[in-house]
Amino acid sequence: MTACDVWRFLGDDSELPEDERQLLYRARALITRLAERAPAATAARNVPPETIAEYHEAGILKILQPRRFGGLQGRFSLFSQIVEELTYGCASSAWVYAVLGEHQWILASYPEQAQIDVWGDNPDAVAASSLAPRAAAKPVAGGWRISGHFPFSSGCDYAQWAILGVFLGELGDARTIAYLLVPLSEIEIVDDWQVLGLAAPAASRSSCRMCSCRSTARSWSPISLPARRRAHR
Repeated sequence: MTACDVWRFLGDDSELPEDERQLLYRARALITRLAERAPAATAARNVPPETIAEYHEAGILKILQPRRFGGLQGRFSLFSQIVEELTYGCASSAWVYAVLGEHQWILASYPEQAQIDVWGDNPDAVAASSLAPRAAAKPVAGGWRISGHFPFSSGCDYAQWAILGVFLGELGDARTIAYLLVPLSEIEIVDDWQVLGLAAPAASRSSCRMCSCRSTARSWSPISLPARRRAHR
């Protein structure tokens, strides 16, 4: 895909503020490189580390991150447009960007101490996830103990944290669904992503890898779904 090919598909940016337009232009500059790397990403079943490094360098992983922790605290509409346009280069790479970038917004919804734990010493930290609850967490001093297998964790190769869906009560009790933050250093990543399509974003060997963990979540309270919403799930 050439630069001329790319520009035929891009959306209208004429009404964007200048700072958002510059972020969008930096993202667009990556499209042809993503396309060039797409075959290698598919073969490796992993988005190349150069791609993740360029996401960081372009600043696009900080769009939804709070300003207090070095982010841009930007609009979700800009983030969504960047996700869409990156797909013109490599859908797998765009998927991993979408996951890591959106999780900045989820992290910003956690209590203040959790955000300090994640970004206090590393403003560039990002999180992977396995959101469907698959294990029951046990309360221990200072947090929760969890053990289990957590699949579909896109971007886990390049993340520092994992957001894991669990039950804080009995296994299967939807009233106790919550999301715990666990350092990736305490998680074993199992490479089990063998698929026909979107091979690289999961591809990042990430998308559907199993994460086995035995760790204690931080002492701050995890996010839980409101009871009314849980009733509809």
